[in-house]
Amino acid sequence: MTQEKPYNEMGTAQKGGTAMSFVREIRRRKVFQVAAVYAVTAWLLVQVVTAVSEPLNLPDWADSLIIVLLAIGFPVALIMSWAYNLTAEGLVPEDGEPRTRAGGRGIEYVLIGLLILAVGWIGYRVEFGTSRGSSAAQIDILPNSIAVLPFENLSPDPENDYFAAGIHDEILSRLAKLKSLNVIARTSVMQYADVARPITEIAGELHVETIMEGSVSYADGRVAVRAQLIDAATGVHLWSETYNREFADIFGIQADIATNIANALRAEFSPVEQRGLEQAPTDSPQAYALYLNALTQAFVGDKAQAALDEALRIDPDFALAYAAKASVYGYAIINTAGSGAREDWLGLVDSATRNAERALALDPGLGLAHAVRGGVDEVLWRWTDARESFDRALELTPNDVTVLWPASWFRAFSGDFSGAVDLAEREVSIAPLVERSYIDLGVTNFYAGNLAAARDAYRDVLAINQNQLVAHQHLGLVEARLGNAAAAAEQFEFVERFFKGAPPIVFLPELAVGYARIARDGDAARLANQILAIAEQREIGVGTVAMAYLALGDEENLAMQLMLAIDRIAAHQPDQGFFSLMNIKHNLTGNPLLETPRFALLRERLGGY
Repeated sequence: MTQEKPYNEMGTAQKGGTAMSFVREIRRRKVFQVAAVYAVTAWLLVQVVTAVSEPLNLPDWADSLIIVLLAIGFPVALIMSWAYNLTAEGLVPEDGEPRTRAGGRGIEYVLIGLLILAVGWIGYRVEFGTSRGSSAAQIDILPNSIAVLPFENLSPDPENDYFAAGIHDEILSRLAKLKSLNVIARTSVMQYADVARPITEIAGELHVETIMEGSVSYADGRVAVRAQLIDAATGVHLWSETYNREFADIFGIQADIATNIANALRAEFSPVEQRGLEQAPTDSPQAYALYLNALTQAFVGDKAQAALDEALRIDPDFALAYAAKASVYGYAIINTAGSGAREDWLGLVDSATRNAERALALDPGLGLAHAVRGGVDEVLWRWTDARESFDRALELTPNDVTVLWPASWFRAFSGDFSGAVDLAEREVSIAPLVERSYIDLGVTNFYAGNLAAARDAYRDVLAINQNQLVAHQHLGLVEARLGNAAAAAEQFEFVERFFKGAPPIVFLPELAVGYARIARDGDAARLANQILAIAEQREIGVGTVAMAYLALGDEENLAMQLMLAIDRIAAHQPDQGFFSLMNIKHNLTGNPLLETPRFALLRERLGGY
């Protein structure tokens, strides 16, 4: 009797058996393992090539070539695995006979090894793949964003180098007035001067969609400017133009470039912003050339100041030059607070005020001048006026970091912590790779009580510049507040070693109260007594002296200094120790003495009037 077949006559069983046999054959010939090894190896190669392309200056197409070659090689590897057998004698044609391949499970071990390498590589890239810290890594590509790279200088006379830098700065400042654009600050783009780097890499580091580059040549009263706007993702030129005109028409060139870029990026701008793009800052090309010369020196130094003074002699109505001088005095108010004679410091306050008011009388649309006046109103305890000035400055120049950072500090001092952090984050977004941005992010988070975020920001600063002393000192204060005494001491000691044991007075108050917070009473007293010894020689500011008494735990003298500060606030008298008073007002170090009812009441009366 014929045995009944369990499957139909159409051959389903046979087909299923054939399919299963084919899969078994693939496994026997280790095609799957070869595919896995090839895929992991290819991925590792692509990662390594990507990582080394920049330091080895490989061309832009190197990555693409490697990927194409690896893609072509994949089917070849599979065919070779099917057709050939690995034996002790080498590769031999596959004869279809079942046999154990030489090396046993060697290919599985190779795959495991490659997977371990892949995991290790991922860990390495996560830990060391960026030169900045945690805050920077979280920034996404900014919408409607542009980085204007430093212009190449093609002037035949080296004495005219400043034209390229100055024109670059002015185009940046015009674009920065447009609220609908995210314009990367000058401080972030200057590192790319005279550096041959792929546009895509620069755009990735600056988190922008578009890049503008160009060149400037000046000779015999004529200026040639070439500018082009490039889509960072595709490399396509969105706009380009070359100008060759008399230098007297430089304002027209700058306005045309700024307007064309705004149009190419489809930026919306109001009639007021349009006028800002087109407005000529002075009728005198000679005065403007002097201004450009001072601008490239950041308005710092005797030569820069002499250039500004000469520009104002030629054109007494040059509002931008007055704003520049006001900015110089404004920075000096901050940088010399507590370190010089009080009468000299008050002179700086007066000079900043006069120049800012003169600039605004000539041009009320200068955001920088509003910011300087806001800073003066701040130290004069006119905080309502200061708030209005900073808000106006931000409205006029939303992309200007020289406005963002003092405005963020003021908001922190006045208790608008979320607003302060928002401004600092805005600054980081348009000025990445710059230590100043992360200092401000650290300060605002510190005042807001976001200690972990402040610590991250200060670490980001030190990843950019390991000798940034303000970051070391503030990081120490944050660590002290977090209860990490050893970590705090390490930062304070770094600052003292840097100054060979003799820090200038601007560092002494925070170092003293920092040491006190971690119970290093001897060091706290040593530095506090240095402050008091200086105070016997000259008036250094009520806030500075108050910090010394806080470090010593001297309640009566601390209360006396705070009462004196409150009297000055009522009289709108500036104090050199302003920043120290803000430290006490917000109790940045978390000193228990300042939380007692007596000092909590005094702190409420410090500022905000």
